[in-house]
Amino acid sequence: MKKIVSGLLFLLVFGCSETQPTLESPCKGVTCSGHGVCVAENETPTCQCADGYVANGVNCFLDCSIIPNSVPNIYNDACLCPENYKTVLSNNELIACTYGEDCKEGYIFRNGRCELECEDPFAHANDSNNQCICDNGYIPLNGSCTISCHHIPFSHPSTDNLSCQCDSGYKKVGDNCILDCSDANNVEPDPSNTECVCKEGYFETNTSGVCVNPCDDVECMSDEECNPLNFESYQCQCIPNRTLSSLYELELTNSTLTKRNLRMTFSGTLYAIVWQQYDESNLWNIYMTLVDQNRNIVKAPFIINQNANSGDKTNPDVATDGNNFFVVWEDRRNDALDGDSVNYDIYFARVSPTGSVLSETMVTTETGAGIFGDSTRARVYWNSKTSSFNVFWIERKVTTEASSIFMRKYNSNGESAIQPTEITSRNYQRNFNVTIDDDGNYGLVWEESNPLFGSNTIYFEKVNSTGDILVSPKLIPFSSNDYFSPSIAWDGSNFGIFFAMWGSDGYFTLVNKEGDKLFEDKYVESMFYADGQNNERLLWNRAQYVLFVYSSGNFYIKNFHPLQEEIDNSPISQITNLSNSISKENSFGDIFVHPDGYYSYAWIDTKYGFTNLFFNNSACY
Repeated sequence: MKKIVSGLLFLLVFGCSETQPTLESPCKGVTCSGHGVCVAENETPTCQCADGYVANGVNCFLDCSIIPNSVPNIYNDACLCPENYKTVLSNNELIACTYGEDCKEGYIFRNGRCELECEDPFAHANDSNNQCICDNGYIPLNGSCTISCHHIPFSHPSTDNLSCQCDSGYKKVGDNCILDCSDANNVEPDPSNTECVCKEGYFETNTSGVCVNPCDDVECMSDEECNPLNFESYQCQCIPNRTLSSLYELELTNSTLTKRNLRMTFSGTLYAIVWQQYDESNLWNIYMTLVDQNRNIVKAPFIINQNANSGDKTNPDVATDGNNFFVVWEDRRNDALDGDSVNYDIYFARVSPTGSVLSETMVTTETGAGIFGDSTRARVYWNSKTSSFNVFWIERKVTTEASSIFMRKYNSNGESAIQPTEITSRNYQRNFNVTIDDDGNYGLVWEESNPLFGSNTIYFEKVNSTGDILVSPKLIPFSSNDYFSPSIAWDGSNFGIFFAMWGSDGYFTLVNKEGDKLFEDKYVESMFYADGQNNERLLWNRAQYVLFVYSSGNFYIKNFHPLQEEIDNSPISQITNLSNSISKENSFGDIFVHPDGYYSYAWIDTKYGFTNLFFNNSACY
């Protein structure tokens, strides 16, 4: 590549790489009169004619040169004499064409007269019949008539003098000769067509001379575009007519009360954020706040559970049908019912868009005690296919610590549609996550103590909204190790599953509708720390997976495509700036990924000396 002129680096850049246009073959449409084949020589079409035919430009004409003055007929399959020429036959075969009077030496009879004969095949007699002049399109050069190529810069006559061909280093593009920059990536001719320079949006590196676009591996947010600044830096900016809203963090609470286990959902107009809070009653209770799309708090934090002074309420979750909110939590108000000192049940409450608690109901039983013992880790999901809420939880048998996953279905009014239904076999299960496919069926992943491996592993199962098992539990990891914190998302075709190996590593795999793994587990990142709190969340935004993860005192986002070979090469972005003093078990956050790609997220932070909640999003408006 020629040295790139620095004066061109002022070109505006827009972050989209251009690709070299695909050139049509120079022989496209050239038939060689049906008596030959077209070949490209130096990007110029020429004809290789069959025996008995001669080339003239891009045509093959019958060779009539052995019969003086004859020409091919209109069908190009026989020689005949031109008009006013006499036909000379021998054995009924044409052997010559004669015409007119005999001309003196140096002249031939043509066009009804004795015309000056020109030795140059691309010349003819002038009107005065006393001088040879070049044919139209040809110019005199070095004593010969040469085809004129002045109208095509950087070209010269072909060897047969019938066409123009591009100079060395140039190639034919349409009717022009363009500098050939194909020996280097991401370059193109400069406006003068004499130098190869970096394409718009690409910059030459200082050391290697390679043209690079710093935006090639950058994932900007929705409604943003990446703008290169030079060969090593870039800036994500809102596209025209959009303004970035996430210039500050919104503080949702302002109290010294301890807060944990935050969850969030979005109704289309409101964000509902729930958490557990240790309040003046000296008990954990469930709180909620509502935030609109413009990041205004429309309902200040309020308590959800109606019986705030009896037993701890912990580990909430929230879902929405697009109007009301459905909140579930662990509840210890019935501690005395199962005979031991601690009894967890699952409760739910419906909350209106104005923050009014419409109803509160026990999920696990109608009498107070759990089916087997403690009911914990409740999760709730809205199923638009069945217009129902499904609540999932871990049911633990007190005497053995064995557990299994249960579910129960409710309509949008909070009325029970099925009784608690066991959907996994009894074992040592915990930390599960659920997603919904396009058919309204649920894909579940969970941690389970695996007797075969003697360690904690991950399982997958699929059920419908009434608890019927569609795909029996299947082991996910290929290798034996301790695996934790599974998360699952539906991408429109398959289930994406993320899980962490104890200590650091994260892995990703795909499972189809039948529960079959599509490839071996892919390594995601080395910075994850599986804390058993399900801070890792995998989501899908119609184009790629979004992994929301807590690590080393901050929350991060990582975007990747399911078919990407090396997921760990994808960039990971820090989206919070938490205090280094935060202890891991008290750090919780949640994220909502909108279908058009931008994020909204909330988290617990101790940056002001006590735990408060914060909200932010990445949207350009």
